[in-house]
Amino acid sequence: MVDADYPEYFGLGCQKTIDRVTAIVKPFDFKLAPKVASGLCFEHSDGFADLGLWVMPDNQQEEGMLEDWIKACVKGEEQVLFNQSVAAVQAIESPKFGSHSISKAEVATWLAWQKQPGHGLYIAIRDGLLDDKSPLFSDMEKWLLRIFA
Repeated sequence: MVDADYPEYFGLGCQKTIDRVTAIVKPFDFKLAPKVASGLCFEHSDGFADLGLWVMPDNQQEEGMLEDWIKACVKGEEQVLFNQSVAAVQAIESPKFGSHSISKAEVATWLAWQKQPGHGLYIAIRDGLLDDKSPLFSDMEKWLLRIFA
């Protein structure tokens, strides 16, 4: 899993990230397989284990990072608190972080307001804060099962 990041800040984006990984694995005889389900997969010419690739947030054309995936999967009952965290971040008059980090700030603020503040992003999964029925969550789950099953 890699972040697509934002082209205006890092010069990448989803497709350029896929192209970059493709160039890295090509000398090792990995070839991008036709897209199946939601994720990407590189197959080896000698039948070695597949190499999976998920470009955050949606493995399609969206630009962003893991935090953007989390934002898209927030459970309905968490949405009010999450919206408050978004408003709190937007209310900062002179943020110390760049605009490319807004999603990180929003998610970190939301997680800081949970039962056990100060934990990493894993808390969103562990504490059931994400909607496992959302399309983006389901797509990633299918891809993970394909790669690791």
